Amino acid sequence: MKLGGRNVFLPDLAFYLADRADAIQPTHVDGAPDLVVEVLSRRTAERDIGPKFAEYEQHGVGEYWILDPETLAHRFYRRDGDELVEYADGADRIDSRVLPGFFLRRDWLDPTALPKIDDAMAQIDATRPGPDR
Repeated sequence: MKLGGRNVFLPDLAFYLADRADAIQPTHVDGAPDLVVEVLSRRTAERDIGPKFAEYEQHGVGEYWILDPETLAHRFYRRDGDELVEYADGADRIDSRVLPGFFLRRDWLDPTALPKIDDAMAQIDATRPGPDR
């Protein structure tokens, strides 16, 4: 993704809402995603929580989730005005404001005890309103 000038990032996961499809170009995506997820590693952690955080905040990312598979000290940020503020500190369930109805359970983020995808998706789907879940 290109955040302007020479600021080019490749996050672990980036989500753009459908109404921003025009941001998708043949060689890159223009602008900050609505949701970014970074999984920390020893090699990338400092950059993910420092310069990348600042750039995502400055360029308007809606939510920034930082997952730490080693310490399980995951952090979740969402936009509040011009800033990304931490939320869901210690919460068992992390709800996305960007993707209403989408959530993660903190225990799903332990790489030593990952849930079955079908089970996790069934829990998410069961909470969606409407007859055509």
